[in-house]
Amino acid sequence: MRLEALEWEHGGIALGEDEMTEEERLEKVRILLESVPEGVDTKNLLGGWLAGPVTPDRPDVPPWEYPEYAAAHPEVTFDELAHVRFPIRFEPGGYISPSSIHEFANPAGTHDRVPTTLLDEVDFFLETHAAGVWRWEPSTRTVIADNDAWPDPGTLHAAWRARIARRLASD
Repeated sequence: MRLEALEWEHGGIALGEDEMTEEERLEKVRILLESVPEGVDTKNLLGGWLAGPVTPDRPDVPPWEYPEYAAAHPEVTFDELAHVRFPIRFEPGGYISPSSIHEFANPAGTHDRVPTTLLDEVDFFLETHAAGVWRWEPSTRTVIADNDAWPDPGTLHAAWRARIARRLASD
């Protein structure tokens, strides 16, 4: 076991363990959901290992390239790719947690966040990649998150908003 954060904290994400069976995962999800305060929407709260393992047949491209991948592969849609779970390895430290574009998106604007779409999150991935925070490891099809490379949050969010505005203007 590498990490377990099952308590309800900060209205946030439960990470779970990286080597649990499906039965153990579902039992932990049940326990977690029973501990959530009444009236809290739990639909998009699970992340990491509790939300499930990585998708084994995921594309050989980073998630920030999923829209282009879907455009070039008519057998799959971007919406389907947005649900593909890919590993993120956090450095330094090496902790791996699966996620998806869908898990990052917040269409309802819950948990003190502004609403974001799937494509808004792709824009965020592109911006963090451009800033050197996220990079792609093709041999393992893993996103590497360099926790020491995060730029100033205000600068990052301004660049992200500008990227979203450019995309929306070109649609």
